[in-house]
Amino acid sequence: MPKEPVLGPKSRKVIALAKKYCAPTTQDFSFVPSGIAEGCWVWSIDGEKCFDSSSGPGVFNIGHNHPKLVEAMRDVMPGFGANEYANPWFSKLSKKLCEITPGSFEKVVFPCSSGGEAVEAAIRAVELLAPTRPYFIHFEKAFHGRPKGARTLTNRLHANRGSRPAFPTILLPFPELGTDSKNFMTDVKSRLRNHNANKISAVIWEPIQGEGGIRPTDPRCWKKFLKEIIYPNAIVLIADEVQTGFGRTGKMFACEYYGVEPDIICLAKGIANGEHLGVIVMNKKVCWPEGGLYSNTWGGDPRSVKSALVAIDIIEKEKLAKNAEEMGEIFHNSFTRNILKFLPRDYIAEGILWDNYSSDSRRFDRVTWGKIVVDFGGIGLMRRIQFEDKNDNPLPELRNRVREEARRRHILLLSCGDSAIRVMPPLVVSEEEIKWLAKELAESVATAVKNF
Repeated sequence: MPKEPVLGPKSRKVIALAKKYCAPTTQDFSFVPSGIAEGCWVWSIDGEKCFDSSSGPGVFNIGHNHPKLVEAMRDVMPGFGANEYANPWFSKLSKKLCEITPGSFEKVVFPCSSGGEAVEAAIRAVELLAPTRPYFIHFEKAFHGRPKGARTLTNRLHANRGSRPAFPTILLPFPELGTDSKNFMTDVKSRLRNHNANKISAVIWEPIQGEGGIRPTDPRCWKKFLKEIIYPNAIVLIADEVQTGFGRTGKMFACEYYGVEPDIICLAKGIANGEHLGVIVMNKKVCWPEGGLYSNTWGGDPRSVKSALVAIDIIEKEKLAKNAEEMGEIFHNSFTRNILKFLPRDYIAEGILWDNYSSDSRRFDRVTWGKIVVDFGGIGLMRRIQFEDKNDNPLPELRNRVREEARRRHILLLSCGDSAIRVMPPLVVSEEEIKWLAKELAESVATAVKNF
């Protein structure tokens, strides 16, 4: 690895300009990309080579500048969005998405430009379908985007601060992996007791919460919830797969692990490998009945659609979902070995195994050292490393120190949840790279924990 300063003079100059002229967003000022990138690696404008362990913001599933995608995009020019005129490229993509998404029913696809816009489109479809049923069910720690409707369904303090809801909602506990299904359903029924089910139009669900901390849904809880609450009351099921879709979890779509066929699936991020595209794939019976009831300016433009068609083809032909599953298991096992090697010997290790799965990689393990608890695990290449005390209180300061340690090792990390980091490298990551990443992150964690 190169040993240049973490932030060179060019990077510091750009950051100073950004802080002066750009509105505050989610910008991270620890790295300034140059546009030069390959596979899992990116270069700063000062020439520092870094490992992208988050696939950008979860978008570069086939890696940076995949040669097949670069070649395919050379002659693609900007053009009309798919909502202006009939678009041959988006029609082809729509057919493909209807074929590969779960659901044996007839489907249609609506294009937009981002994940938040996809959620807004899902909301619009539901309110037109069920105008007398204003309530939406959503879950604790959920994140569905920042537009008004999507933000109403989000349950994150930093995103919701100062916001007024766009419509009435019912907030339920999220049934994270390991949740007791009986206790979960008791809690759900208690919260729903004073609500008329005929006033509830939809439930929106992340199979694995992303911004909420990489939290997979417990399959037993979800099965009971659907059987006892959703299906009997004809409540529309919306799956938000903006972050989990397109091979990230070891399957093309994470809802496949649960054996469900959502009425609406929201997709973005990895769909076009960095181009601005979002879609909803929906049961035709759920879609608005006529044109003009909803639309979008740039959704389905030629560049984003071409990128999506090529990216999906690469994911399928290169078996990247399978690679995500295998590399995820290797990461988990390698990180486990290394964290136990680097931490002092007075630790306590334990594990929670999802026995509906065949692979040991799909579990959360916990290591306790003194007053600090480190838990880690996930599904495929959608993983977290979380830091808490023995009373389950988050330790964001420790998380931040781990990020700093990793950054010194030229690893780019994004946070999630209250005190976790996400590990979501591109699906093209090799065995050598994933073992290197596991070792470097284990050392980063151990160093931060020892000095905390």
